[in-house]
Parts: sequence; structure tokens; C-alpha cells
Amino acid sequence: MERTTYTSANIDTSPTTNTSVTVDQILKSTRNYLIHGPGGTGKSHLIKELFKWARISEIDVYCTATTGVAAVGIGGTTFHRWAGIGLADSSKEMLLHRVKSNAGAKKRIKNTDLLIIDEISMMSAEVFDKVDYICRNIRGVDKPLGGLRVVLCGDFLQLPPVVKGMYGKANAWVFNSAAYKALDLVCIKLTKYMRFIDDKYAAMLSRLRTADPTEDDLMMLLDRVNAYRAVYCDKQCDTQCDTQCDMHRDSSSGVDEIEPTILFSHRDDAAVYNLRRINELTTPEHTFIAEDCVFNKRTKSTENGELQSYKKILDDAADEVLTLRVGANVMLRCNLDIEQGLVNGSRGVVVEIKERIISDVFDPELGMYVKTVVQAGGCRVRFVNGAERMIEHFTWDMDEGDITFSRRQIPLILAYAMTIHKTQGCTLDRVICDLSKIFECAQIYVALSRVRSLKGLYIMGIDFEKIMADSTAVKYVASL
Repeated sequence: MERTTYTSANIDTSPTTNTSVTVDQILKSTRNYLIHGPGGTGKSHLIKELFKWARISEIDVYCTATTGVAAVGIGGTTFHRWAGIGLADSSKEMLLHRVKSNAGAKKRIKNTDLLIIDEISMMSAEVFDKVDYICRNIRGVDKPLGGLRVVLCGDFLQLPPVVKGMYGKANAWVFNSAAYKALDLVCIKLTKYMRFIDDKYAAMLSRLRTADPTEDDLMMLLDRVNAYRAVYCDKQCDTQCDTQCDMHRDSSSGVDEIEPTILFSHRDDAAVYNLRRINELTTPEHTFIAEDCVFNKRTKSTENGELQSYKKILDDAADEVLTLRVGANVMLRCNLDIEQGLVNGSRGVVVEIKERIISDVFDPELGMYVKTVVQAGGCRVRFVNGAERMIEHFTWDMDEGDITFSRRQIPLILAYAMTIHKTQGCTLDRVICDLSKIFECAQIYVALSRVRSLKGLYIMGIDFEKIMADSTAVKYVASL
């Protein structure tokens, strides 16, 4: 495997710059690429630039990811949906039959020139080999993925693939698949952190990523446990204090306090906690309903009858039903104003809510009254950095070849708690980590690597024995 190391200087961070060195290199090449680097080094930004410039260059490109959350973050679709393989839990022969019966998937596989796959670490060897078999048959070319050119992106020292089927855990990593090995990848390594404002914290994270912390690192983490107890626990609080304890936050805080987000490893824990906290507020409840659309670019028509098949990935973009109150702690779910620091993951508190008002307004040209939006609904949010902004509806557009599907909603979610998985692509300002129930390699690193600085980190509980990295992945990454 060829290797090239890039820093953020190679990544286009200016809208006035035509393209980056890296994007230009990939677009002019005929090779397959692996873009690899730790969290916070600009991988998602780079592949969004690649996707944009490939389309400008009239390359038939698809931008995919192994999870819905990651797909939303890059404006694409899931890899499984692109391939038409569903859960991919059938044999490769059965899956091929299924894809041949799916005109859309068959067309995508035949016509795609360049396929981008984000969060490649969560792709299993078994699924990749099945799709290789399908692509060879559909495209009629006996080459890896039927001769389809790919750009893989991710970090093998983050979340691993879900293990199912005959490969077993030891061989589950996609880099162990025959198809992956045959791609003859050129590896582009991103090395410079762009997320963190604390060099000491970034250095510690680099060691946690390989499960090789120093004594000083462990002491730094213990200091953040003590910081949590000092700030969020009452003096009478038991040492086993958790989120069910009413003393874990400052009881004197008002409705405008911006609290750290608690990261859980389990989804149900986060959902229950968010519901509990918003119901503690006594301000009026306001509900925003999302507007969804499926548009066929070829026929220039809407196909909203197909909405149900896109619902899962749309739900990863934004809540279909969003209920908020003044005083609710929220998180921004889009890059609204990068220069002002209002990005995906920015924390704030709702200080005002305006309902959407539609009235009958007389149109003199038409000579009749027409329904007109006279007040756009939205929420005024005060963010951690002091900025205050009216957050109005935002549209997430996701591309699937001839089809664009979208959701229009207020780009906020409740942020008292989140799952570690849901933080993919986020840069978080203030976090409380509940790391006492970790069950997977790299979960601790993934959680901590979403936080901008050590100062914004509070640790509720941690088991140092759960600072784990998969030995197979560590060995492979060292060889890149």
C-alpha cells in the first residue's frame, strides 16, 4: 500500500479556494484510496469537498457511509442502501438475486464511477466481500468491486464492525477481506488535529486511541472525575452518584443555564434522561413537525409515496417531531455559521420560541387572498460562546443519484444526554461522560475525542480497564 501523509494545509478550508491538493490528486488518479486519521483531523470535510468537486467534474459519484448518522453528516446515503442489500444477512447469491430485482440499486452499481464510503471501520469483511461479488456480477467485470473506483475514509481505531456471520470477531475487520486487499489502496494519512484547542488533551487522546495511556494521562482523567464531583455533586452526595441523583446538578441554576451533555453508551438511558429533564421545565411546550420530500431529478417530480423507505436515515438527520420549551438545553445539528463557531455539536439554551404564523394575505397580482408565512417559526438560542441566534428551519438534502430526499426541521435536538454513537461528526463544547458501562473497544476514545478541550470534559465514572483498543486494528494501523 502506498502512503502519503497530509496535514490540514492540504484540506480546502476556504470557500474561495478551487480545491485542495488531496482532492485534486484523487480526481486525477485512477487509483483507489484510503483516507485515514484520528477523530478531529478533517476527514468528513475532505470527503465532502471530494464529493462536491467530483460532481462539478461530471463524475458519476456516490457519497455513502456505513451508518445513517455519518451519511447525514456528509450529505449522502448509507452504503447498504446504495448497494440495495438491506441488512446483508443473506448469502451472496441471494443478495445478488435481490439486487438484480431492484432496478435502482442495479443502475447505481452499473453506472457509478467513484464510490466514497465513510466510517469504513464499521464495515465488516463479510459484507464487503458480498458486495464485491455483487458488483463483479452486475458490472460484468472480474476486478475488485467490478472495476468500480473507491475512496474509503475512517479510522480503524474507532468503532469496530458489528460481528455477524461466518467470519467471526478476529476476522471481522474489512481490511481482512479479500476484496479490500485486492483494491491496492493508496493511503492518505491525516495527522493534524483541527478540532481540539488544547494540545495536551490532544496528545492524551492520541495515546488513548491505542490504549497506551501514561500515568499522567490517568491522573488527568481522574482530575476530570473530581471536577465533575466538585461542580455537579452536592457535598452530601454519595460517591456512587449517577444521573438518577437530583444532587448531581446545581439546584440554584435557572432556565438559562447551559449544562454539559451527558454521553451514554446505551440509547435508552439517553432518551429517558432527556425526557425527564425537559419535563422538569414549567415553560409552555412547543412542537415542530418536520416536512419531508423525495424528489426525482430525472423526471423533475416529487415521489413522496416513497418517503417511508427513507424514514430511518431522515430520522438520523433530525427529529420528525421536535418538542421544546424555553430553558431547554439543546444542540445544533448543522454547520450554521462556522466563522461564528455555530457548528454541528454547538451547545446552547432556548431563550425564546416563535410559532410559525400563516395568514391569508391579499395578492394584488392574483386578485385573491393566498396563504402566506408572515412569521417563520424558530427558537432563539444562546450558545456557549455567547452568541445568540434565532434558529429557523433548515433543510438536510441527501443525494442518491437521480433521487434527492430531504427533511426540513428546526436544526436542534435536546442535549441533556446523547449516545456516544449519535456524536459522530460532532464537535462538543461541554460533556459529562458516563463511562462506567463501556462494552466495546474504542468507546472511551470515541467519546472523549468529540470534546473540544479538557476544560469542557467532566467524567461521571470511568473504568480504566475499559480503555481498550483492538489489537488487530492497532497492528494494521501501524502498518499504514
